[in-house]
Amino acid sequence: MRRVVAVAACVLALIGCTSGRSTSGDRAATRTSPTATSTPTPRPGPCHADVSAYRIAFVVDPAVPAAVAAEVKSESRVARGAYPVDTPVCGVGRVRTLISDRARGQATANTASRGYGRFTIRVWTGGAAWRDAPADLRPLILLHEWYHVVQFSFLDCSRGNDACRPAGRVPLWLLEGSAQYEAERIGGAMGIGGGYAARRAIEIREATLVRSPLPHLGRIAGAEYALAFAAVEFLVARAGEASLLRFWRSAAKTGAWRVSFLRAFGSSVVRFESAFERYRARGFRS
Repeated sequence: MRRVVAVAACVLALIGCTSGRSTSGDRAATRTSPTATSTPTPRPGPCHADVSAYRIAFVVDPAVPAAVAAEVKSESRVARGAYPVDTPVCGVGRVRTLISDRARGQATANTASRGYGRFTIRVWTGGAAWRDAPADLRPLILLHEWYHVVQFSFLDCSRGNDACRPAGRVPLWLLEGSAQYEAERIGGAMGIGGGYAARRAIEIREATLVRSPLPHLGRIAGAEYALAFAAVEFLVARAGEASLLRFWRSAAKTGAWRVSFLRAFGSSVVRFESAFERYRARGFRS
């Protein structure tokens, strides 16, 4: 969303995502580009770990007000619990959450993977992007970022493990749109922002502002997050709620995201993007 929710731009192998949309009607934040790091040898054999059981460690800048730190900690735990997803991470995943008193442009949060089930979420609370985000919508920021943790648990394998590193890059509209969709879906079920229907109406209104075709979305910013949300909502409406997890799991096993897209969603990515453009031309009405 452009509102308080987080956003991320991701590159496969070891990536980072940022979350900067505000969750109000205006996009208060934007994401930043990911960071890449190298990792050693491939992880061993079949492993399992539940995202909702990942360990969280908080690092809080001394200047962050206690109430703000407590809010981020609480919403982080809620977001973690929202994703009881079995992943191929070995042992227990660990998420380091850095709560900063600084600002980073229009971004409110960023997620990066350090490999082997290790992740870092940075939350920038010192700027207007955080302050201007409506307090009742800020939980969407962490819900968005924790869905990136889910994604990266499947996609962000060590560089030596081709089976876990899909060839090419998964489209940003799918990475960002699925994080936005899941944050809105889960947040809506919690009643955040008046529920899913109200939040969806804001997303769709923003999506109409974008002129670029879905395949041309490069570095996503502003209202493009809403368009990515609309695309994933349409994808899930066609293939079912379970299709997203089928895609991440298949991508991790096969190393071929285009093949996984066809298997999970019943369409090639090219055909889906064409279908979405027709849906978009109808005013996002089926």
